[in-house]
Amino acid sequence: MLKELLGAAHKLAAIAAIAASLSSPANAGLLLFDNLAGNPSEPSEGFDETRSANSGILARIDVGAAPVSIDQFGVFGQLQNAGDLNFAIFSLGGTRLYQSGLQATSAGGELQWYDSPLFSLALTANTTYYFGVISDEEFTYHWLYPGTTVTQNGLTSLGGGLAGNNGNFIDASDPILSDTCCFVQQGTRIYGDDAKVPEPAMLALLGLGLVGIRVSRRKH
Repeated sequence: MLKELLGAAHKLAAIAAIAASLSSPANAGLLLFDNLAGNPSEPSEGFDETRSANSGILARIDVGAAPVSIDQFGVFGQLQNAGDLNFAIFSLGGTRLYQSGLQATSAGGELQWYDSPLFSLALTANTTYYFGVISDEEFTYHWLYPGTTVTQNGLTSLGGGLAGNNGNFIDASDPILSDTCCFVQQGTRIYGDDAKVPEPAMLALLGLGLVGIRVSRRKH
């Protein structure tokens, strides 16, 4: 019986490993939020704005009634020349909660997604944050005006051209929130590390429980 249980455990461990590889992409968790894909006004209301070095646009993201754990985010735009990007997240009050540090990046031939390195941050319920990337070279940001409010997995990007929809920040090497203003909806996507799929350990425990039931039935 012990041999049978051990054999089943090894098989279940292998199944759990496969499940882990399928449910947890190597680059990030689940795509929780994408305000461009979720916005019916894109691309008709899309605009491209090129900012000079050390000047960037931030996207406002509001968290709903439950906290959300994130591990990566991206900004849609185009780096005009090879340079360094620094991804940052700020609180509404201007406290910097995350920065990636300068990331050497090649010039982009077209508008594309630029994703941050992996990190771990728990966003508090009913709280406003500002997400963005800034460069020491010119960077073109893609935003919507007025855009449509997008809510996905407890995260909201406001549309309608409301004041405070985005912010601005300066200094690629040491990002500072300069103001929260304006009316545009910056293209942003967010990944989470709380995938709503069974954890490998839970799969293994469930499998062992089923084996135990089977063995018990054989005894009787």
